Amino acid sequence: MYRYLLPLLLLAAFSAGCSARTSETSKSPSTTPTVSATPTDSPVDVTIKQLLEDPKKYDGRTIRTTGYVYIKFEANIISDGPDKKYSLPIHHIWLEVDENIRRNHAKYSQRYVLVEGTLNAKKGGHMNLSVAAIENIRRFEVVDKKT
Repeated sequence: MYRYLLPLLLLAAFSAGCSARTSETSKSPSTTPTVSATPTDSPVDVTIKQLLEDPKKYDGRTIRTTGYVYIKFEANIISDGPDKKYSLPIHHIWLEVDENIRRNHAKYSQRYVLVEGTLNAKKGGHMNLSVAAIENIRRFEVVDKKT
């Protein structure tokens, strides 16, 4: 009888944890931008400098920008340019990249890239170290130089 008790208790604890997690997620406030952005939205052309100075101005909007991209472990970011003093720039924006971009990181990393997606000023990327995040990236193209 006792040999069935431990698996039964573990199953009960797991089930209770799963149901508690589901209710927590449903009660938590949404982290999506306040203005919904759909793929048909025409993007706002903006510089990285403008996004770094006032990300809330562009929160929830579809933006298009060009910047210097790093695709690394825990550092998918875009900045105004390469940082010669530090290995990664201090002031940057997080990129929510998909698996295709991550898989082809050598093609994009440490190059200027045109990025089009939705800016989320409430999200700071890995360990919340970024000023904002670009999500729902629908365009990601290497460009010759910063335009």
